[in-house]
Amino acid sequence: MKPDNTVIEAWRGLAAWLVLYTHYWAFGDEASALWRFSHTGVDLFFVISGFVFAPYWWNAQLQGPRQLAGFMVRRFFRIYPAYVVALLVYVWLKSESGAPLLYVNEHLTFFHVQSREMAFYYNAPFWSLPAEVEFYLALPVLCWLAQKVRGGFFVLFASAILARIFLGAQHDWQAQDSAYIAMHHLPGLLCEFMLGALAWRAWQAWSNFGIRLTWRSPLKSTDAVAAHVPTLSAIALLLAMGVGGWLALAQYFAMSADEGVRAGVLKGQMGWLAALCFAWMVLASVLLQQRIIQRRLLQQRPLKTRLSRLKNVVMDTLQSLALFVGKVSYGVYLLHSAMLSLVQQHSGGLLSVSEIKWTAAGLTLFASVVMHELWEGPCRTLGRDISRKIQGH
Repeated sequence: MKPDNTVIEAWRGLAAWLVLYTHYWAFGDEASALWRFSHTGVDLFFVISGFVFAPYWWNAQLQGPRQLAGFMVRRFFRIYPAYVVALLVYVWLKSESGAPLLYVNEHLTFFHVQSREMAFYYNAPFWSLPAEVEFYLALPVLCWLAQKVRGGFFVLFASAILARIFLGAQHDWQAQDSAYIAMHHLPGLLCEFMLGALAWRAWQAWSNFGIRLTWRSPLKSTDAVAAHVPTLSAIALLLAMGVGGWLALAQYFAMSADEGVRAGVLKGQMGWLAALCFAWMVLASVLLQQRIIQRRLLQQRPLKTRLSRLKNVVMDTLQSLALFVGKVSYGVYLLHSAMLSLVQQHSGGLLSVSEIKWTAAGLTLFASVVMHELWEGPCRTLGRDISRKIQGH
């Protein structure tokens, strides 16, 4: 997997804008109740992380001290610098509003998911970051267990699903008991990361006739190129399962709302079921990308027609757009609530509610590009350079 995989970056961008849509439009009077389920964009982020780091489950790259140190350095520079900038923005907004500056140390150390008030005090989307960091910290141990124990990955996956079902069924949303808190940390969210890893594994094991159940080692890159081109019917079936499942959950959520879900059989289970649907969609999309790439490789004499040139232009444009939205996705996720607050405070009554939201969305995009170019991107490059030096590359 390359870090700029087009499809994964596109999904990353979609996840960020789903979260933005949730906080801007999903609960407005004009919004469809069905699209209130867009808050599961957070679960899509977990699936993407699981997919990106899936190769570690089936090899030994995280078992040496140099490899571990390099991995942690890259993760630190990927997550923390941009997060600190965003946190400072929200601390400033709290200060400007006259509210007390609480839980700053907890947020700086990712220990802020101890209660709903603490987690949401500065910015609601911040709640997901401790679970992401916990996944990074636990991944070396989890991968070691998966490789050393026969069937270890599936034992861990089954345990993660059972833990989520138990925590979801036992938690008390009002009391915010220990089961509720644990459900929003790695014990309750590991299954969503592992669903992403399973999507990657299925992609690696794909053949023209379906999924080859050979789970001992990943396919080599040469095998992937030589593999049969996935059939469109199989890809369409996976996509239909993912989209159809997500829409069914969204319809249930729209009919029941939070109170109905908490009183029903799916209490605490909507997130990981949405993640399962996203895993199917991600798998379908990477298979489609594989099909497009392989057809290009197999085409010995590309047709120099106007239509073929137009198709290439369209594909290149879509690829550039996917990479762009992926590049700014973290900034969009972190900053969109702040931009909405700023526009609301300084619009001076000159803008309608709709204009405020669209202006905030545009400002979010602009701020995310600036932060990525001036801070987030250079920090990520620095992290990769330090990691290479640690590993002796």
